[in-house]
Parts: sequence; structure tokens; C-alpha cells
Amino acid sequence: MKKHYKRALTIAGSDPSGGAGIQADLKTFSACGCYGMSAIVAVVDENTVGVTGVHPVPVDFVTGQIRSVLDDIGADAVKIGMLHSSELIRAVRQTLAAYDIRNVVLDPVMVATSGDRLLQEEAIATLKEELIPFVRVITPNIPEAEILLGRKIAGQEELPQVARELSLGRKVSVLLKAGHLHDAELIDVFYNAETDEASEIIREGRAAMRRIRHANDLIPDPALSAQIDSIENSCGQILSVLEQRPQLLSQLRTFLRYYLPTTLRLLEARAKLENDAGSPKAREVRARISQAVGEIDKAFRKQAEALDEYRFIDLESEMDVLADMLKSDGLTAEPDAPAAKEAEAPQEDDPFASLFAKGEKK
Repeated sequence: MKKHYKRALTIAGSDPSGGAGIQADLKTFSACGCYGMSAIVAVVDENTVGVTGVHPVPVDFVTGQIRSVLDDIGADAVKIGMLHSSELIRAVRQTLAAYDIRNVVLDPVMVATSGDRLLQEEAIATLKEELIPFVRVITPNIPEAEILLGRKIAGQEELPQVARELSLGRKVSVLLKAGHLHDAELIDVFYNAETDEASEIIREGRAAMRRIRHANDLIPDPALSAQIDSIENSCGQILSVLEQRPQLLSQLRTFLRYYLPTTLRLLEARAKLENDAGSPKAREVRARISQAVGEIDKAFRKQAEALDEYRFIDLESEMDVLADMLKSDGLTAEPDAPAAKEAEAPQEDDPFASLFAKGEKK
């Protein structure tokens, strides 16, 4: 059987050290199982210390490379990197506009990791006004986001709103990378302009686990603590997977937003029993809480093991069973397990569909 590869074209400058630009893009495409192609816009003399020089490729030669690839092989997605001038930005946009390619991602490269500026000053306005509204997703880091916004970004708490601002009124989705900040916990933020949703699941999950750990520390129950330790370990694995594969957010959103708050409510209910620990009723309720937390532990371990094998398990039926059990026991009425599934599975021929399960770009 003939194997079909997704085709990805990168339009960017080179990096002889292999850490960025065309070289890094092609390695990433290959690691993701895609067939990588390239159009080189500049030959850059740089390493991890700094940029020594940039030798631009003539604009007509850049657009010629793009046409040669798209007229022959085609592309399912295009990733744009460093475009150093307004002339080049406009030429790339006009060339791509002649082809029916929906999935165009722009990394608005303006500053090298070393701090060297890579984009001409006059080209920033062209990038904002002409190219960003044309693409589907932009992926700025903090220095690039500050240049686009024209102001400083204070910290992690500000990122969801910053991502919305960078979307230019929902014209483009934004993956805002947090790595340059100095907060204790740094979480990238994805703002989906097509569904008006900023994805903060990873941050929510870690915050919920901190609350769960604090609530558990107030309960002198070694068996329950062992279950919480196991949930914390599995949850950490799941969130680490999400950091590397954010396309799973739409599938895991319901899972995390049901099981984590439910665990916290069960621990809060368990803590209330400490003043009446010896009564038969209290012992019975404690046993039921331990049973429920045990079921949550199983669900987390099952999901973590599946993700480790690049699979996702739909545990909605298990959520419904647990919700019914908790309601019948009078332990907790919230949060209800979802009555409906997330959006329909995206079409296989859209490499970015899992990020955009709801809605179409206008």
C-alpha cells in the first residue's frame, strides 16, 4: 500500500548551526512524519552566539522557488519564517494567494535568540497589515509579541489577553510562546480565533493539582494519599504530553475539566468528615469517597498510558457512571459529566483540523 505523507513547505532563511530557520523546520517536518520542502529567502551567517551577516536571496528567485514546489508537488501546509523586507513580504503573500492553501503558519521572526534584529524596521508594519491577516496561525515569542504590540508584556497572567490582542480582531489564531518570561511557571497560550477560545488547559490542570495536593495534605489517610500521588503523577504525564502535542487539547479538555474538579470536591467532602471520624455513617462515606477517587486514579492512569502510545481514550461513559454514583451517594452534584461530546472529529486531510475543530476561517 502506498504511503501518503502530508506535504509541508517552509519559506525562511538558513541557519548553518541547525538550530533555527530552514534546517530546523525540515528536521521538525521529518520528525512529525511530513514530507518537507523549502524556499530559501536568505543565507544567514550565524551560530548560537550571534548573527554575523545576512545575504538576501533576490525576491524573484524566492517566489520562483515557491512556484516550483507548489506547481509540482503542492503543499498541505506552509510555514513562513524570516522575511526581512516589505518587498519580500508582499511578494510571498501574492505568490501564495494564487494557490488554494488554507493552512499557512507565520513565525514572525524579527529577533534572533542572541538578540540581533533580523527584520528591517519598515517591514514590521507590512508584516502586521498585509501578511498576518492573510495567514491562519502566527507563533510569536515574547520579544516578537512586544514588537507587534508596541509595549512590554508583564508576565504569564497577561498572555491570554495578549494573544487575543495579537489576533487583530479574530483575523488570525495565535500560539504565544512564553519562554522568554521569568515567571516560576511558563505556559504557552493558544488563542483560537475561529472559535474565540484561548486554551489554558495546561495551566488550569497544574493549578488544580496544587489545590488537590493541598486538600489532601489536610487528610491523615495514607491510602487516599497514595491514590492522589498516582493521580498527580498521571496528570503530570498528560500535561507534559499536551505541551508537546497541543493538538490534543480539544480531546482532553473535557477529561481534565471533569476529573480534576471532581477530585477536589471529593477531598473537600472527605475533610469535613474528620470531626465525626468514628461514626458508622462517616466510615461508609469515607469508603465511598476512596472508591470514587480510585476510579478517577484508574481513569488518569489509563489515559496517560494511552497517550504514551500516541492514542487517546474517550472516557465519557466512565465520567457518566462516576457522576451518577456521586449523585446517588449525595457526595457531589458538580461538575456534571458532559451530556454531549466535543465537536465532530476533524477531517483527516486537514493537518491543522485538530486545533480548529469548531468553525471555519471567515
